[in-house]
Amino acid sequence: MEKLTVMIKKINWKSPIFSAVITAIVLSVGFSMFNKNFLTIANFTTIFLNASIIGIFSTGMTMLLIGGNVDLTAASTAAVCTMIMGLMWKAGIPFALAIPCAIAGGALLGLYNGILVAKGQLPPLMVGVGNMLVFRSFAYALSNNQTITITNTAFAAFGRKYVLGIPASVYYMIVFFW
Repeated sequence: MEKLTVMIKKINWKSPIFSAVITAIVLSVGFSMFNKNFLTIANFTTIFLNASIIGIFSTGMTMLLIGGNVDLTAASTAAVCTMIMGLMWKAGIPFALAIPCAIAGGALLGLYNGILVAKGQLPPLMVGVGNMLVFRSFAYALSNNQTITITNTAFAAFGRKYVLGIPASVYYMIVFFW
């Protein structure tokens, strides 16, 4: 009992982390009251899978926010990169070449944004809003507004693989955080 008292005294009650943990617990209890499947391993696996994608995106955004900037084009840039890779795969180009090309495409779009802000002296928010629409339109134009389905099982396994019962993308997120 004495150890518990010491632990409670060490808690920083005003910490945002403490608030987030308490909020997560309250929401979990509340959701589990309305849905018996909420507190299941399958549901938490799905939550971690979805959170890992957002977590990976947030690593780059964090660096921008620390620098006092914001980038609204991240999702649109990802759409263009996905289209580049999908079209290259559809044309018979192996993934070993398509993936670096897609990453290079994203880097070029980011460089374009950076040049507009740094050299063009344009406000980052306006560059982000404008290019968010331009990049998304470019992604639609690349695909002719059609879905590109990738049926390569090795590629699909890269994103859907589980290691020790945890989605591989959670491990990728941890690497990005590190």
